[in-house]
Amino acid sequence: MFVLCSGNVSKKTLCIFGLVTVFLIVHAFYAFYPSFKISISIVLYTSTKEPETTIVTTLELNTTLANISTRHPDKEDIFSMINPFHCPNQGEHLQLVIMIPTTPSRQGARLAIRYTWGQVASRDDVSMYFIIGQAENLTVQTNIEEEQFLFDDIMQTQFIDTYTNLTLKTLSIIKWVKDYCLLANYLLKVDDDVFVNGDRLLQFIARHTPATRTIYGNLNTDTEPIRDLQLKQYIPFEEYNARVFPDYVSGSAYLLPAGLSAEIYQSSLKRKIIRLEDVFLTDSYAELDVSYICLLLFPK
Repeated sequence: MFVLCSGNVSKKTLCIFGLVTVFLIVHAFYAFYPSFKISISIVLYTSTKEPETTIVTTLELNTTLANISTRHPDKEDIFSMINPFHCPNQGEHLQLVIMIPTTPSRQGARLAIRYTWGQVASRDDVSMYFIIGQAENLTVQTNIEEEQFLFDDIMQTQFIDTYTNLTLKTLSIIKWVKDYCLLANYLLKVDDDVFVNGDRLLQFIARHTPATRTIYGNLNTDTEPIRDLQLKQYIPFEEYNARVFPDYVSGSAYLLPAGLSAEIYQSSLKRKIIRLEDVFLTDSYAELDVSYICLLLFPK
């Protein structure tokens, strides 16, 4: 993981002190979770003026291919581990719900988020949860259950956790918000390899209203499907046969009004599931009266 420490000397010193603290915490957890894998590199950046627009920054993540499930998540079997009391009163007091798709083995990434930018969830008007599929390894599954006991911020789905099931995981997020947190102002879906500037994100939210029905993120245009089997973004011709994708919002991080989740979920029921969740979800937005804004808030 790469972390940017910017600003004057005092700010950089405070940043480094915080990262050292995180390192010590992670080191202590190795005894409890031997499968933790995380490395932190510190990059110092000096500027007389800090960037005004950067809210999230993407880090590197390696994943593997697996067979896709085309079963749409339904009400009976969507989650095996969930706490509906995480969002009382349908989230009417929440400014922001943060949902983070993650994989069973990435305990280190989850721990790093909890003790860095995820601290924004300590506010009464912000909630944050990790969404995980089923682990195929019993030891890893036991670690997840122990982790949930400690932090109570994990929701686990019934289907096997693979990259090609990411669409199902994202639909599970949309459905959970629809069922339990529909009255929150905004939903941020963000990957676990992304660092979020929570203060600036909340400042941005404060200047906007969910009533505008706007989705914020990186808008990709004129993107061709990848047919190379060796790449994780591979999609077979029989699954998607068009020459280019329609314009779509990148799945690494996007912000949308939580109230749209019910409409998005209903729209998704009419569509064939494909393995590229950002393409699939944006297609589900197509029939809705929404607009897209591509911002530097979500850099590639």
